[in-house]
Amino acid sequence: MVAGDLARFESKTKREPATGCLLWTGAFSGGNPMFWLGQRVIPAARAGLLLAGSEVPASADVRMSCGVRACVSPEHAVIFPRSVAPFGAEQQARFQRKVERLPNGCWQWRGNFTTGGYGQFTTGDDTHLAHRWSYQVHRGAIPEGLQLDHLCRNRGCVNPEHLEAVTPLENTRRTPRAQATTCKAGHQFTEANTYHHQGRRHCRACKAARKRS
Repeated sequence: MVAGDLARFESKTKREPATGCLLWTGAFSGGNPMFWLGQRVIPAARAGLLLAGSEVPASADVRMSCGVRACVSPEHAVIFPRSVAPFGAEQQARFQRKVERLPNGCWQWRGNFTTGGYGQFTTGDDTHLAHRWSYQVHRGAIPEGLQLDHLCRNRGCVNPEHLEAVTPLENTRRTPRAQATTCKAGHQFTEANTYHHQGRRHCRACKAARKRS
């Protein structure tokens, strides 16, 4: 943290007198308030606690007792130990039996899959996304508010070295759709021809054509 972080944080908040909530007016990602602190973007509720001098373990969750998602008041923040899948030796061995190591470095999942193409792993009565379970076993807890991006672009891969914890916005930006330079009709995604809606890019030329039809 550097001088000015607290003032910058407070400039992005608005106090709600009736509830005592400190409502966030800055950036959101996936519906969650986010704040740039210490060379990275973190949940604003966590940032508020850190700026207030509280110790927040990296493995803990921060939840708001008021239930207001946009609230970042340190007075309303409660620190909870993050619950993760049990990582017993027997479960890890069973997990590894469902993994095939490919020449390209991917750990290809050979168990069950979700309809979205992600591996599933069951421990007791709980079912986990296999890549998230693998990441937590080998690299620790997934930071609050972040998602795992497959750097190898293989959703069936559970190699923790192929996974990176990123914000939902950054995860979306890395998708093939977000990286495309033209729309389906072939129009360039230039600044003048692009608008955003619900987190996605859209083509102005196509929108104009639809209105004319």
